[in-house]
Amino acid sequence: MSRLVPAPLQKAALLHDAAEAYLGDVIRPLKHLLQPRYGELGALWERAIGERFDVDPALFSHRDVKHADRVALMAERRDLVNLTRLRDGGDAWAFEETATEEVPRLRGKIPAHARVDFLIRWNAVTGEVAK
Repeated sequence: MSRLVPAPLQKAALLHDAAEAYLGDVIRPLKHLLQPRYGELGALWERAIGERFDVDPALFSHRDVKHADRVALMAERRDLVNLTRLRDGGDAWAFEETATEEVPRLRGKIPAHARVDFLIRWNAVTGEVAK
């Protein structure tokens, strides 16, 4: 999704979900139930991550980053998820955005390959060699 935002936001786009490495990737309904504490913990982690990687934590929630995240989610729906309907026939992925042709087709990857791809993109965006 870092390719979907302007250059000044690309680093933030790469790190926008980094707090989930510490808090876990929690589904939206559970996040709402865990408020306000989950949000407070997320903000603490985002500040620490922003400080470590020299990114203003507010950029993780920038409207362009959020939009790119939803577009990427729609690309995941299009390319990686077979079941997209709830039992009652409603759309489980209801968002305004859709995956457009500017979002390349996605292929599932094993974690080691995804890690290498991330590190290559990190280097391209930041000029830093990550390990």
